Amino acid sequence: YRGSPSGLSSSASWSLESNQSGAQMGSAIAGAGDVDADGFDDVLVGAARFDHPQADEGRVQLFSGSATGLSTAASWSSYGPWYSLFGWSVASAGFVNDDVFADIVIGARYYDAGQTDSGAVFVYFGSLGGLSSTPDIVYSGDQANGELGFAVAGIGDIQGDGSGEIVAGAWHQDAGEADEGVVYGYFGETTWNTTHYVDVNATPPFLGTLEHPFAHIQDALAHPTTGYTDDVSVAPGTYFERLEFAHKSVRVHSTAGALATIVDANYGGSVVTFRPGTVQATLDGFTLRNGSGTLDGGVTCGGGVYCVDTTPNFENCVITNNSAARGGGVYLRGSACDLTRCTITNNSALDAQGYGEGGGVYIVGCAGIAFGLCNIDANVAGDGGGVFVRSTYTTFDQCTLDSNRAEAKWTSSSALGGGLALFDCNEVRLSATHVGSNRLASGYGVGIYVDSSNVTIEGGVVTQNRTTQCYSGSGGGVYASCDSTLALNDVEISFNTSVSSGGGVCGPAQLQGCEVRGNFAQFGGGLHDPC
Repeated sequence: YRGSPSGLSSSASWSLESNQSGAQMGSAIAGAGDVDADGFDDVLVGAARFDHPQADEGRVQLFSGSATGLSTAASWSSYGPWYSLFGWSVASAGFVNDDVFADIVIGARYYDAGQTDSGAVFVYFGSLGGLSSTPDIVYSGDQANGELGFAVAGIGDIQGDGSGEIVAGAWHQDAGEADEGVVYGYFGETTWNTTHYVDVNATPPFLGTLEHPFAHIQDALAHPTTGYTDDVSVAPGTYFERLEFAHKSVRVHSTAGALATIVDANYGGSVVTFRPGTVQATLDGFTLRNGSGTLDGGVTCGGGVYCVDTTPNFENCVITNNSAARGGGVYLRGSACDLTRCTITNNSALDAQGYGEGGGVYIVGCAGIAFGLCNIDANVAGDGGGVFVRSTYTTFDQCTLDSNRAEAKWTSSSALGGGLALFDCNEVRLSATHVGSNRLASGYGVGIYVDSSNVTIEGGVVTQNRTTQCYSGSGGGVYASCDSTLALNDVEISFNTSVSSGGGVCGPAQLQGCEVRGNFAQFGGGLHDPC
């Protein structure tokens, strides 16, 4: 019924029906506010006993306002699980997350949240594209037959912080007296921390809740809550998919650790992609495998992880069996991130011509990259078998770079950096890090190659690195170009081998408190400075 200066119209200007027997459409109706900030308010309509296809799932529809009135077709619909009576109550929630888009709240009085008919309340955020496709917040009842969600309402900004609050009734809740009922108030926040749940064995409906999780991790990442620090909790299993973080401030963690929780790209591209502008994203406790990289400037990059102009963090991850021409395991450009307790192993950065950089990790033009307690082992590339770094402040703390391999691009050429290759870096620091058993077909810096960079190595061991062919090569442990600065403090440099010179270290190095023993080369078995 339209309003006017003289009051409401005497006849309806808009109507609709469910076309389903017993659906009880109109059991709940409310103004939704302006969910998409287009200047027109919208309307919510509940049909609590709508079958879809199971009995009494319930349905809520949103009808958009416009200059000509309400739309005749729903612009948004959502359904509950079997016999939940989803839509028994509906209301505008105001601006729960303190933006310009109105949010809504829906009650499902018979929703089973671990207990029969405990009830639940669902909050959906508005956005430029309308309401979220799945709930942003779910409050579940904690008592059988309590029926939380029997009534819901938005109550404005009680705290005066710019974010709206809601209340929900559980009319059969026992709280000292039988069925005395309880009303719960939920405060809005400018920054929500919403948990979405994922289980590869989930079955419909896929709501992202603990009781009805998503079946794919990407479904949680695609949830329209950009700008909020969400949490995605992933059950163990093998997820055959590729993940994309696009402007999401989100923490994705496994509940059972990396060995039990695997993301497999099946060689369809990078396993995980972080798009430019993604901030405060964390990936914790996953194995990332069988990635083949993303095409960037005609070159495949980041078999396991492709990351450009972002600030993600990685914890407790295993990145293995991936390949790309640059960064077989991980590709980082223009970014800043921490990698903590990660294993990066058996990745390859070799193209069809035998060229490639950064078998484990490729880093270029980043603000700062920190490795802590990481194992970077058994990777292979043309240069930088373990890690390739250019123009980036980089630190390695209590890490291992072992058994990596740099292969010459062709028989007569030289490979650089079996374990680690550094170019044009103002500062790189290795602390208590083990660099051992790396291999170089022939070339420079079997363990570590340093070119036009400033490098400090404190504590740790550089040992048993050697060339595998007898063409040429210098710096079995470490090679530094004449325009580099290399300081080694309290480092063991032992049993390294190079063909030509500097079995232990070749180049302008400053050593303090180091142990140098058992190294071999034609010239300067321990140390050789040709500069």
